[in-house]
Amino acid sequence: MLNLKELKKEADESCKFRGHKMVWFDPVFHKWSNSSLQDAYCSICGAYVQICDNPQINGIAIGGSAVAMTCPCEE
Repeated sequence: MLNLKELKKEADESCKFRGHKMVWFDPVFHKWSNSSLQDAYCSICGAYVQICDNPQINGIAIGGSAVAMTCPCEE
């Protein structure tokens, strides 16, 4: 599994590919899931991405609208 720094780099590259300008927030550790989460929002359109270094069995490490859709201001 990738660590939070590697996941952030991967997510950031994916968001930039879609035309987003991401603003990252500090990671938060959740004791109940034994994982760290970090999220970011596009300063242009508000799309988000969230990364998790220890996702649940049916979860994903990188997800959100910023990795799924192109920034509308870039079209």
